[in-house]
Amino acid sequence: MLSKLFYLLHSVVIQDKSILLMTYNDNLTIDGIKYRESSIPAGFNGVFALEVDPGYYAFNATNLTTMAFGNYTVIPVENTLVDIKFNVGDTTLASYNYTYIKPHKLHIAYQIVVNPCFSQCAVTPPKMTLYVNNLEYVIPSQQNGFSIYKNITLPHGQHFVKVIAESNGDWCNMMTKGDGFEAGRYLYSWTEEVEKDQPTLYVQSGLYLIMLIVMLKMDDEMLEK
Repeated sequence: MLSKLFYLLHSVVIQDKSILLMTYNDNLTIDGIKYRESSIPAGFNGVFALEVDPGYYAFNATNLTTMAFGNYTVIPVENTLVDIKFNVGDTTLASYNYTYIKPHKLHIAYQIVVNPCFSQCAVTPPKMTLYVNNLEYVIPSQQNGFSIYKNITLPHGQHFVKVIAESNGDWCNMMTKGDGFEAGRYLYSWTEEVEKDQPTLYVQSGLYLIMLIVMLKMDDEMLEK
């Protein structure tokens, strides 16, 4: 019963296949499962997005907000679980290009947890910048890393995106650090036609909770029979 109550209190109902954008602190779990890509230290301002099918999902994290987007096209972007190191100078951490035949919005969610590769060396944190064509967006720095969500209205045509770190020391993103759920790195990107409806903010509605309680009660009664 307690596990069912936890599920109810943390459930989000997705009515249509969507992109779900989440902001949160501390580690995020989805249906009780942790993911390396979304793993962050305590107090870090995380941002994570993924495509979800219709259904009920239990999301759990501190200060969690969720927003869903429909009528989208996912841009294939490679994410790996390998550890990376970037040295003094400029390092390209992510790069891709795409073509869209109509005016549109480009959505980008990116985060990376970084630490000095040599703990005894106190160095100034790197500068992290998101480039979209000739536009520059400085990615906000925070303790232990960087995160950003941007949506940018663009014309039709080909577009280029990259994330570049400018560093005066050696920095590492160690996704295998500790138990493997401490230092995430993730990029997710999608397009949306500008004339489409605005995204829907999903909240843990009292009506949905009532419906779920009724459904669970019906399930229990069926099992008893």
